[in-house]
Amino acid sequence: MIEWRKYDKGNDQMIIADEEYLVTDGKRINFFKYTRFGEGYEWTDSVGFPINGVTHWAPINLPGEEEA
Repeated sequence: MIEWRKYDKGNDQMIIADEEYLVTDGKRINFFKYTRFGEGYEWTDSVGFPINGVTHWAPINLPGEEEA
């Protein structure tokens, strides 16, 4: 089960920079990283372009990872 977390720009202390997460804008789901961009942090795609409209994010947790 995916545990979605509401994204609160600038106030989300649980996101670890430069790690990949599942991210949605409410219409699509994709993998993005939360990376340093300009003066702050932004969600970026695989080539480093920022994306807008993120509403929720979720850590990637594959089945069996908690046992490893």
